[in-house]
Amino acid sequence: MYDEPHRWLQAVENRTQYIERRLRAASPAIGLPYENGALLFTVCPHGQRKVYEVYDRLALAALGHPADVERLRMMAINLAHTEGFTRSADDVTLQRLLNFAIAPQVKASFDEVFRSPIIAKMLMVELTPNGAEPQFFTLNFDGNFTHRKRYGVAGGTSASEELMLKVLDDESPESTSLEDALKAAARTWCIGYYVATKEPEYDEPPMPKDADIAEMFREAREDLRFEAAVLDRTRSGRAKYRELTTEELSALDDLFPDNAAHRD
Repeated sequence: MYDEPHRWLQAVENRTQYIERRLRAASPAIGLPYENGALLFTVCPHGQRKVYEVYDRLALAALGHPADVERLRMMAINLAHTEGFTRSADDVTLQRLLNFAIAPQVKASFDEVFRSPIIAKMLMVELTPNGAEPQFFTLNFDGNFTHRKRYGVAGGTSASEELMLKVLDDESPESTSLEDALKAAARTWCIGYYVATKEPEYDEPPMPKDADIAEMFREAREDLRFEAAVLDRTRSGRAKYRELTTEELSALDDLFPDNAAHRD
């Protein structure tokens, strides 16, 4: 059926639309630098995880079908440890893993139109050993990936991703503290998720109103679970990954003060 080029192209287009529909309601992932390294933040249902350690200085946050998220996670972990064993730990970089292994495998899965695709996106972060800015990479479901130094996002739609990037461009955290980075990530998540789920018909969605952002935060706080982790360069030893504690996440309590009153 798909032996002719135009039919194969149509099959790929159908595949793209199908995956995009499945990902529209997925919870975004946000990556930001802070004074001691890099932060990954997302929101997920109770009992699920979306933020993971990959290697000593590498971590990821993913969105999409849980089985495909786990598939990407294990792929990244296995490749990183193989690279570290056959070469050295310093050779384990996201650029190498994505260029030569992960992205080609994801692309191959997407191009094989007779098999089920990977319904997931992945935001990866690398803490460079020389103290330079963290490196953020976003891997799309078709194998394409983008690289950013200042921050990274992965969202359910391209429009929501673009708006989240614009927000981070225009409204950088007030300081480099972990608390300010966490608040900026949570607010950006609310905007991205609101746009993807509430206003999907817009190619260039408008910025949600402050009341809409606060309401999205309230809904997430009541029904879901905030999940965040850091790559902390001040930690002793090679492993820099650390999940944030409940006490650290409580810094979000005063992000929208009116919400706290509303809950009471």
